[in-house]
Amino acid sequence: MRFFLSCFRFIIKPKEKLVLPAYKGAVLRGGLGWAFKNLVCIRKDKECSNCLISRRCSYFSIFETPVPADATMMRKYPFAPHPFILTPPLNAETNFDNSCELEFELTLIGRAIDYLPYFVYVFDELGRCGLGRPENQYSLVRIEDAADPAGNCLVYEEASKKLSDNFHRIHFSEVQDRSHVPDGAEASPAALLRLLTPTHLVRDGNIDHELKFATVMESLLRRIKLLQYFHCMDRHDGSSPDAIVSAPAEAVQNDGGELTSKEIHRLLSISDQVETMDKRLRWTGNRRKSGHSGAPMTLSGFAGEIEYRFPSQEALEALAPYLRMGEFIHIGKHTSFGFGKIRLGKSGE
Repeated sequence: MRFFLSCFRFIIKPKEKLVLPAYKGAVLRGGLGWAFKNLVCIRKDKECSNCLISRRCSYFSIFETPVPADATMMRKYPFAPHPFILTPPLNAETNFDNSCELEFELTLIGRAIDYLPYFVYVFDELGRCGLGRPENQYSLVRIEDAADPAGNCLVYEEASKKLSDNFHRIHFSEVQDRSHVPDGAEASPAALLRLLTPTHLVRDGNIDHELKFATVMESLLRRIKLLQYFHCMDRHDGSSPDAIVSAPAEAVQNDGGELTSKEIHRLLSISDQVETMDKRLRWTGNRRKSGHSGAPMTLSGFAGEIEYRFPSQEALEALAPYLRMGEFIHIGKHTSFGFGKIRLGKSGE
């Protein structure tokens, strides 16, 4: 399957001190969007849709990702999924002085990897302007390749101001090859799905409180399909927007590396057999004002862990690569704010 991404770890250090909310995804995402547009936009008094160069603008491509006129998916929607995910620091600390460093991760999907220099420039400038408030200034100390198995690949450092392109691009085939499923009884293995950041899934227009495994997989497969279609493929020849997970099982799409309807139906058929054994969840959320529109936003979701039992070891092995990919791309709504960060683990850990 043609799907690729890169994941980077940003390390910042307060110049004096940083005072941040317990959940830092919103302030990071808000600061990123504000600084990005402020730095690259040539006509700040115009809406992007009315700008002459919007189709060649990095801000428009990343934050208001257009649905191409010839697209066969999401034609009724104004924007395609964002090609980036921010994962904030997972601790709840709020006060930091200049003796400590903070880490957050940025994942770029497909062609958005080419925009890495923009993100580096913007986060460096944001440190001088202040994160959320003018006094929250920081230095961008270094950037590491978060996907480097050895953990020592340096992509950028403050001292040299040089950006390396010698970083890893993770392809789905690699995730598939490296997907070590948790050990379990051959007859009926179990696995633990951790929701590390608030996870907001919607089913039939309502917040999903059950978080059945089939719902999780449906959301994940739809997300993979859309990200692949808009950001990893060279052409637009997928299925219709309403048929991503509802097309007849025999409806096989082209063999050009896309996740096909046939494969989606096979995976969902397996997912329907997965049972929820136990769940330990808490609802968490906060309100913020959109930096783009000024409208109030409620960011909320479930955090915690769910234990699932699979019908067989083979079933777990078939689904594990997609769950492993979900660890990078997250699931559900508000992923650009860091929501939906999951991790697959061994039952009983």
